[in-house]
Amino acid sequence: MYFDSQKIKAIIPYIGPMLLLFGYLRLDLYYSQFSISIYRFLDLQEILTTFLDDLILLLLIIIAGFIFDVFTTTKDEIITRSIVDSKSLEEKSVFRRFGDWIKFYLPWLIPCNFFFLLYLIVTYIVLRRVSQSLIIAFLLSNSIILFGFITMEIRRVYFLVNNKVMSSTAFNTIFGIMMVTVLLVIHVNYQVESVKNFKSTCGVTIVADSFSMASDSLHYYIGQTKNYLFIHYQDSSKTIVFPMNRIKSITFK
Repeated sequence: MYFDSQKIKAIIPYIGPMLLLFGYLRLDLYYSQFSISIYRFLDLQEILTTFLDDLILLLLIIIAGFIFDVFTTTKDEIITRSIVDSKSLEEKSVFRRFGDWIKFYLPWLIPCNFFFLLYLIVTYIVLRRVSQSLIIAFLLSNSIILFGFITMEIRRVYFLVNNKVMSSTAFNTIFGIMMVTVLLVIHVNYQVESVKNFKSTCGVTIVADSFSMASDSLHYYIGQTKNYLFIHYQDSSKTIVFPMNRIKSITFK
């Protein structure tokens, strides 16, 4: 374990921009499922605060990544599973390197996938349906192994080109960005399925200056920004945008 305060200081300036990027990415992924280009309905202040809804989750991921970095970094900047070994460098076939990577993680992959599949089967038996977001989470969680391999390949190429080991902090940062992206996609798919398929916003009542409506299974509230509110009409696959200055009240069930 090695704590390099200089590298931590170097990373801190990038945390803010990354929070903004992931916050906006979450909104864009969500609203794009309803054919909305959300950037058209955001003002500058909202863009700067898009990450606040997921601030706790993002901070927990950052803290976990920081702890992982501290515990996997030695003073010589070599992590336990360093790719800089003769076998990895001499093996020319990327497929064989990937095979070795999979074998290394099999003790983790087998039990995790077993319990995940078991959960999917039990969910189907009890509810007679399988959540799409669960299937996507299953596929994406396995894809983390692929992202890890890609990151290790980047580390390998870096060593071959520069003849030195890539900083463990840089390595962990690249992998962390991939991890957060995967988690965001899983989270957004869960939100979309919750609204589209499970009708989580049914019963939300909206009163405007010239109309009132209660969300039902075909016409429902999907969200709002500071200046706009969005109602999705599932039967026509259209989303209607209402300026918030027309909305008098919103009652959530």
